[in-house]
Amino acid sequence: MTALTCTRGNVIRAVVVNSATDEYSNKSDYRTYTNLPCATHSAIRYVHAIGGDSSYPSPLFGTTSSLYRSFNTCATTSSSSHSSTSVMTCVSHNSCSKEFIECSFNASIGHTLPPNWASNTWAFFQTFP
Repeated sequence: MTALTCTRGNVIRAVVVNSATDEYSNKSDYRTYTNLPCATHSAIRYVHAIGGDSSYPSPLFGTTSSLYRSFNTCATTSSSSHSSTSVMTCVSHNSCSKEFIECSFNASIGHTLPPNWASNTWAFFQTFP
C-alpha cells in the first residue's frame, strides 16, 4: 500500500495499511525508502502492533510511521483519536496536508487483524467520497 500511495496518490484518495514495515536500505531512516521521491500522497490509516510481533519488529513500525508523516507533511505532535476496540489506541497526526491516523494494537492478539478492523477501515474510506 505504501508503494501505491507513493506512486498513485494522485488517483487514490485514501489507503489503509496494516503492519507494514516496507523496504528501506537503512531500516532506521525513513528517507531511505525504496520508492522515494513520491510525487503525491493519499490520506493514510496505519495500524500496527504496539511492540511488534513475530513477523515485524517494532522499530520498523516507527520508521514507517515517520515515512507516512513525511508523505503528508505532518507535525510531530498528535492528538487522541477514537478507537472502536479496547485492544487498540489511535492518534491523529496534526497539521497534515492529508489525514494520517495511526493505530497501535495490543501485541497479545498476535499477527492478526485487530477486532473491528474491517468496519474501521470502511468507516475511514467513507470519509473520502
